[in-house]
Amino acid sequence: MVNMVKKIVIVIVVLLLVFFSSISFVDASSAAICRVPVYDGICCSTFSSDYIWPSGNGICCGGMPFYGELFCPTILSYPIITVVSPQNTSYTTSDIWMNITTDKPVNSCVYSLDSHLNVSMAYTVPMWYHLSTVPDGFHDVVFFCKDASGNICSTNRTYFLVDTIPPTMTVSATPIRVVPSSSTVTFEVTCFDATSGCSMTIVATESYLGRINYLKGESSCVLHTAECEADTHTYTVRTKDVAGNQNTATGAFTVKKRDGCECIMSGECFQGPCIGLSICAPLVPPEIEFVLPDSKEQLVIPLGERSVLLLRVKNPLEIPDSIEVNVYGHPQKIEYWLYFVDEGSTVEQTDGKTIIVNLDSKSEVFIPIEIYAGKAGIYQLTAIAKPANHGLEVHNSTTVNIVAMKKENGVYSETPGLSLRAISAVFLFAVIILRKNCG
Repeated sequence: MVNMVKKIVIVIVVLLLVFFSSISFVDASSAAICRVPVYDGICCSTFSSDYIWPSGNGICCGGMPFYGELFCPTILSYPIITVVSPQNTSYTTSDIWMNITTDKPVNSCVYSLDSHLNVSMAYTVPMWYHLSTVPDGFHDVVFFCKDASGNICSTNRTYFLVDTIPPTMTVSATPIRVVPSSSTVTFEVTCFDATSGCSMTIVATESYLGRINYLKGESSCVLHTAECEADTHTYTVRTKDVAGNQNTATGAFTVKKRDGCECIMSGECFQGPCIGLSICAPLVPPEIEFVLPDSKEQLVIPLGERSVLLLRVKNPLEIPDSIEVNVYGHPQKIEYWLYFVDEGSTVEQTDGKTIIVNLDSKSEVFIPIEIYAGKAGIYQLTAIAKPANHGLEVHNSTTVNIVAMKKENGVYSETPGLSLRAISAVFLFAVIILRKNCG
């Protein structure tokens, strides 16, 4: 019997030795620093049971060191809350869902909006939820949950913005309604939003797109019209605030062809008509001018002599034109003493006082007119130019003075007694002499 008891004691001692040899003891004099809880000992690497017989020097429990504990302490495990909604963002509705989940079962959950009283939440697997009506503005929310042991856990604050009102805007387009091709249309869009602030405006047509980024300090955008286009564009202006609310306006502008573009109808052109059914150009009359020698105010021709007068004709259009030029005289007899000098292919002679001048775009020609001084007197010459591409006529006049002159030593001077006044004086003088002789 005694032997049996001894054997049992030996077995118990062996078992105790084996049991205590599996425990990681902590040396309190070590300088190593453990994680939570802080302990001046060696950090444990062995995860043992929560209930291990104590040691005088300390014991490892759940991978953490504890000193002077009778048993391993109970390690609390709080539930972890995950916020599903709201997020740290902005919302354009006042109906905000307060939704959370937990990693383990809890008995109840509440939330506090803007540090106000807690609001209870309902639960339907797998989520705690509550629909809250939140006014416009910036807000924050904190969630709390309690488990069966009475442990309470909470979240950090979640910040969010509610903005349900679209921004207001004023749209101004320059130029208004009709613009030339190869130009620009500037859109000034003034935006105001009291809650979240203005974000961006998009101006769009079927062909053009412009953006205004208010966050970069922009307030306008420019659309560039195409080369030689003729079309009407309907535009849509969409202005958004930071939250995402949108305000919309629409309008239209018409693009017409600038001068120099090809055309078929005048309605395609921005400024001038469609001249010659070929090109948009302003209605500009031709230029015509008598050019006198030495910039004199009138042309003086001795009686019986010939002189040459230059007539400048210019086509100011963007396309070639044929200009009909007629020259008239007053008194009319001077018309029979002049003719146009042949200028080749540029000038077509039709009769003595009419020619057709064929000119390229922006070109000019000087046409000589030869005049014969058939009778003394002062004459008025008028040239009238009429273009073939449009009906805007223009005229220019000059004075021709035909004088009776004699030549002495190579110099011309007026011959006395040949003018009407001189002839009259001679006649009166002869009558007086005749009467005296008769008496």
